[in-house]
Amino acid sequence: MAHKLLIAAVLLIGTGCQHANLLIDEADLSRLDECIALQHAQAKRIDAQAAELAAIRKSVDRDNGAAVLQRLDDLALHMAVVQTELARECPDPTAGETLARPALEKLVVGDVENVRFENLDLVLRARIDTGASTSSLDARDIGSFERDGDRWVRFTVLDPESGEPLVLERPRSRRVRILQATADEPERRPVVEMRVTLGDNTQTAEFTLSNRSNLEFPVLIGRNILRDLMVVDVSKRDAAPLPPREERDPNNGADS
Repeated sequence: MAHKLLIAAVLLIGTGCQHANLLIDEADLSRLDECIALQHAQAKRIDAQAAELAAIRKSVDRDNGAAVLQRLDDLALHMAVVQTELARECPDPTAGETLARPALEKLVVGDVENVRFENLDLVLRARIDTGASTSSLDARDIGSFERDGDRWVRFTVLDPESGEPLVLERPRSRRVRILQATADEPERRPVVEMRVTLGDNTQTAEFTLSNRSNLEFPVLIGRNILRDLMVVDVSKRDAAPLPPREERDPNNGADS
């Protein structure tokens, strides 16, 4: 009981004169003790994972570099999920608000989500893949042409609801070489920029174009969209539902 009164006294002194009448009851103090214990437990988990990160980094070499980097990405994302859960489960009883840190403001997404391609009236299912550096879109009848001295790409995307083809034209950003595990020669794919919404986040991002008809999902979301903005919880699916179009700022989703 004495340490609880001491904590209450410190909190009262730190708030200044304008909060001199602030009272913290036994329930708040008990909740604060629970939060402190939870923070200590989570901190130990994070420290252990940080130590594992350091050990993995030392093991990187030419032969297993790609696999190790994948483990690093997965572990870093898991650490961010742990921190997000801590903020959600342990509110500050003196402020009545969730603990706030920039790192905890990232969007949590599952391993499969709906994504919306802005101004196309098109919502597609997407696999979330932290192992892919660039996102990918299922495209058919891909062809290149020149417009005003610039290289463009014409391609077709199928509407999953109607099955109708949607012909699109975009400037070609670049070309990439992709080596599939089932192929002997690398495939050259055009890259275009698309305006896409995942959860409540809308951004313009690069997509490689390829025929994904043999795959379960027409879209793959890679690290170029996830990085610095989202964390992936592979135990969940549809963790980041799309907001209704009418509730969003129409100027925020302008497609180029």
